[in-house]
Parts: sequence; C-alpha cells; structure tokens
Amino acid sequence: GVEPSRVYHVTLMPCFDKKLEASRDDFFDQVNSTRDVDLVLTSAEFVDILEKRGTPFESIPAAPVDALAPGPGGGLQGGLHGPLGFSGGFAEEVARHVMGQRGVRCE
Repeated sequence: GVEPSRVYHVTLMPCFDKKLEASRDDFFDQVNSTRDVDLVLTSAEFVDILEKRGTPFESIPAAPVDALAPGPGGGLQGGLHGPLGFSGGFAEEVARHVMGQRGVRCE
C-alpha cells in the first residue's frame, strides 16, 4: 500500500457542515498524523469551479443518481440544484425517499 501521508483525500459533500465535521479531532489519525479527509468540497463550490472554468454544470452528461449516492433500497432523487444543494437538504431527501417507498407522497 501507499503511506497514508502520501494520500490527499478529497470528498464532494452536499453541505458546508461537512467541512466542520471533517476538521474535528475525532477524524484525525494520531498514529499516521493524518486526517480522514483532507478537503471537503461542497456541491455549490464544485458548480462554482466548473463555471469559472467555463464548463456549465448542465453540460456534464447525466448519470444515474444510484451510481453516485445509493440509498437504502435504491437511490436518492435529489441533485445539485435541488434539495441536496442546501444545508439540511440531504436529510430531507432521505426522508422523502423513505416516505416514497412507503407510499406517502411528499410535496
């Protein structure tokens, strides 16, 4: 394997709270003196980077959400410009997904 100190782990997360979570001491490996995650990039920041490079988000080919973020019993239906783009949106999307599986319609 590769030494943990030679790996730079970047994650793409739905909200800014994940940045705070990743910086917590519980996510620091004392043995290797490394963080579990080195950089948290939010979906909004990712879209920003694309736009600054002249690549509109809409120009990226669609991929099934199941392949990107599988959920219990199937995938989530949100996206970067829907509920998942806002703080708390991921929890809302999970709740909507579970309710939908139980036949409860959510507006």
